[in-house]
Amino acid sequence: MEITGEKSTYSDAEIEIKNIRAHGNGCIGCKRHEKDVMISFTNTLANKEESRVTDLFLTQEQAEFLLKELSVAVNQNNPDSDEE
Repeated sequence: MEITGEKSTYSDAEIEIKNIRAHGNGCIGCKRHEKDVMISFTNTLANKEESRVTDLFLTQEQAEFLLKELSVAVNQNNPDSDEE
């Protein structure tokens, strides 16, 4: 199945995120799952009338790795950045 987004068509394994938030280990989900970071995002479902919230739970090590990877990707998109 394919879903057509604002500018693209997505396969089952791809989604377009509408909004995203990060929460520390004080949130209820982190306490329940004994994790350090929760990332919550919302995406629109195929019928485009419903949205789904998904929570990802990470260890501190996973969160730090993700932060590093995101920094690298963002810096690659910004040619004026001095960081690598």
